[in-house]
Amino acid sequence: QWLTCSWRNEAGGKCGPPPRIDNGDIVSFPLKEYVLNSTVEYKCKSLHILEGPQSVRCDSGQWTDPPVCLEPCTVTPEDMERNKIQLSRPYEKKFYVLSGVFVQFMCRWGYTLDPTSSGLRVQCLEGSLVYPNCKHRNK
Repeated sequence: QWLTCSWRNEAGGKCGPPPRIDNGDIVSFPLKEYVLNSTVEYKCKSLHILEGPQSVRCDSGQWTDPPVCLEPCTVTPEDMERNKIQLSRPYEKKFYVLSGVFVQFMCRWGYTLDPTSSGLRVQCLEGSLVYPNCKHRNK
C-alpha cells in the first residue's frame, strides 16, 4: 500500500499535454506526459503578437498560464471607402496592422473629420480597429 501511495504522489507531479492557445502552437513535438518542471515554448501564427510568457512550466501536475496570441487588424479598401478615409500611402489591397500599432488615416479630398468621430490616428487592439469617419464638407 505504501508503494502505491508513493507512486501516485510521483505521478501527481506530472502534466498531460500543454494547453492549446488560439492562433499559436508549441514549437516542440507534443508528448502525452511531462515530468515536473518541464517547460514547453509557444509561437504565434504569422502577424500575431505573443503576449505573456513564451513558455509554460509543469508545476505539481498543472501547467502555468500560457501566453496569448493577439490578432492583427485588417484594413480594407471597402472599410476606408465607407468611412471616406485614406492612408497617407495608398494601398490597393487589404493590409494588416499588428496589435498595439497605430495607423494614421486622413480624410479623402472634399471631406472633413466628423466631430463625433475618433481622431485620425487609431490603434489596433487585438484585432479591433475603430475607424475614423469623415463627412462631406458641405453637409
